[in-house]
Amino acid sequence: VTSFERATVDALREHPDVIVVGEMRDLETIKNAITLAETGHLVFGTLHTKSVVESIDRMVDIFPPEQQPQIRVQLSSILNGIVHQTMLNSGEGIVVLCEVLMMDSVLSGMLKNPAQSGASQIRDYMRGKAESGCVHLVDNIFWHITSGRLKIADVKNYLSEPDQQLLANRLSKFAITKK
Repeated sequence: VTSFERATVDALREHPDVIVVGEMRDLETIKNAITLAETGHLVFGTLHTKSVVESIDRMVDIFPPEQQPQIRVQLSSILNGIVHQTMLNSGEGIVVLCEVLMMDSVLSGMLKNPAQSGASQIRDYMRGKAESGCVHLVDNIFWHITSGRLKIADVKNYLSEPDQQLLANRLSKFAITKK
C-alpha cells in the first residue's frame, strides 16, 4: 500500500474480523486505530510503554490538548483491555512480568475524567479486580516469587516504592500463612 491511511481504508473494504495495526508510535497511527475500533472491528496494536497506565497516557497525550477530552471519551468506549509485558533477567533466565487491564464501566468512567485516571487510581482499582481479568504488576511478581521463578532482589530496583511496600506486605502475609 502507498500509505497507512490507504491501508486502513482498504482493510475496511475487506470486512476483516481482526485488524493488527502493529506499533502505534505516531498520531496518525493511533488516530486510525481508534477509528477502526469505532467501526466495530477488533483492533490490536503495540506501544512501547512501561505500564498499562502509561499506554493510556501515551494514546491520549499524543493528541493536541484540545482533542484530549474527546479522545478519552472515545477510548473509554472502545478499549477492551491492555496487556503490558516486560522481560526481566532473573539471573536464572528471562522471566516475563505481566500487567493486565480489563476495562469495565468503572474504569471507563475513570478514563473519561483525567482527575480520576492517574496511575495510582487505576492501578489501585486493578488490584481488586482479579476476578474480571485484571492483573496488577505486584500480583504477578508475587506469583513469580512464590513459585520460585524470581527473588525479591531481582525486582527491587524495578518497582516503585509503594509497589515495593505492597509486595513486602504480601510476602510477609504469605510467609505467616505458609507456616
